[in-house]
Amino acid sequence: MIQRAQRVVFGLLILCMGYAAFMLWSTFAMFRMDPGKALERDMPRLLAVIPNGGSADGRSIERELNKAGEQFGAFVEIYETATAEEQRQVLQIAADGGADGVLLYPMEKDGYAAALAACGEENIPVVVISQRLNDAGFDTYIGSAVNSERMAALSCISATEGAGRLLIVDHLNTGGQSYTEAAVLAPAEKSVAEDPEAPEVPAKPPDYSQLRTKISDLVNAPFEGYRVENVTIIEGPRISPYSLYTEIYRLLASEAPDAVFSYDGDVTNVVAACRTNAYMDIYAVGYGDPRECAEQLRGGTLNGLVLQNDTYAAALAVRYLVELDKGVSMPASVDSGIVLVTENNMERILGENEV
Repeated sequence: MIQRAQRVVFGLLILCMGYAAFMLWSTFAMFRMDPGKALERDMPRLLAVIPNGGSADGRSIERELNKAGEQFGAFVEIYETATAEEQRQVLQIAADGGADGVLLYPMEKDGYAAALAACGEENIPVVVISQRLNDAGFDTYIGSAVNSERMAALSCISATEGAGRLLIVDHLNTGGQSYTEAAVLAPAEKSVAEDPEAPEVPAKPPDYSQLRTKISDLVNAPFEGYRVENVTIIEGPRISPYSLYTEIYRLLASEAPDAVFSYDGDVTNVVAACRTNAYMDIYAVGYGDPRECAEQLRGGTLNGLVLQNDTYAAALAVRYLVELDKGVSMPASVDSGIVLVTENNMERILGENEV
């Protein structure tokens, strides 16, 4: 029964994501209506700084960048980088060489402020894709945002037929500090019954302003019919993979959720490892690297893997940079949607990513 419900849920999710992709592409197509008039002066020179490993499919991104460059009349120089330090060096090259725009797919969440500030001093527009940055200046971010992230998390609630407890986890390393934040969402009808004789006191909403990670969205605006049962914040010096495993295992053991959703690839790997090392009947979905998580999907220790729509983000970024170079104001953030990999579609999708 549960497996059948899961198949139905994933079918609906795929339809929803298809509709979202259609709407996003419709917006993209509006920009393409008159490519012959796209540029009013010489072809702009754009630098694209992308990873050559990790969860990014560099070959597909490069292909989309070349197509978009031809479509929108831009010369795109593609720099595949192995480390964040290499990316910062290329950003400095862009600033020194007077590029007309920079597309950046960051390999880390921090450490780019100075390099991007150098681009800003030269009035070089920057579009960041797929990986959010902390404390850095740029013009537009294109990647999975609140709407698509909520859609991915909703799969856990749907899989438990709206009756399960959901553990949401995110992890952040920044400035030498580590922050692991987790929240438990529970069905509202499971709230403890109030004493009918107790005086009515207006409930004071909890203050979650101290949250640093993506769980803040679902904590401040839970799904309809769900409430926040509790929030856990663990912070301290930057931790090792083993320490992260210990933190997540304790959370899973103490909260005993029916489903868990992870915004962080490292946490997703840890959840799968916990299910492998200690039997836990938990439905698990999270962001992650298809190269690292393929076997977990095949083995059932992960029920779903969330991938960003990198190729769409890269193509749209080229168009945005062309417009920004012309002085046109563009949105500060664009939701590029997500791809949800399940046992039903994994061979096709992971095959496309050459896993």
